[in-house]
Formats: sequence, C-alpha cells, structure tokens
Amino acid sequence: SAASDVYKRQLLILPAAAGRNLARSSRQHAVYSVVIALVCGVAGLICAYYLDTTAGAAIVLFAAVCYAISLGIRALRK
Repeated sequence: SAASDVYKRQLLILPAAAGRNLARSSRQHAVYSVVIALVCGVAGLICAYYLDTTAGAAIVLFAAVCYAISLGIRALRK
C-alpha cells in the first residue's frame, strides 16, 4: 500500500539524515546512521508492543524525533 511505501522511505532517509547532521566524516556518518536506525528500530518495536500500535509508525516516530534532536545538536555546534 501507499502508506507502507512512505514508511519504508522514511525508515531509510531519517536515520541517514540524522547521522549526517551529527557526523564530521563519512565514517562517522555511516556509524551514526546505523546506530540511530538500530536504536529507533528497537525502541519502536518495544513501544509498539506495549502500546499495541503498528511497529512501522512507532519506528518512524522515533526516527523523526532523533532527526529533530540531531538538528538541534547541529545548530548548537555552529
């Protein structure tokens, strides 16, 4: 469905974008992106289990929060 396509795109883009905001090198970008994706995935699954909601939406919500936090960190660095 269209909604699942949107979730898939967001699951790919948000951790990478958040990692890009935090990283100062390509290596850091890769590491931050993977760590953010893993943390958001696990947190989203746990949240979805206990709140009885869809896992994809919960994971994307955590990824969006991480992205917003990364924007704030990036702004503080400048």
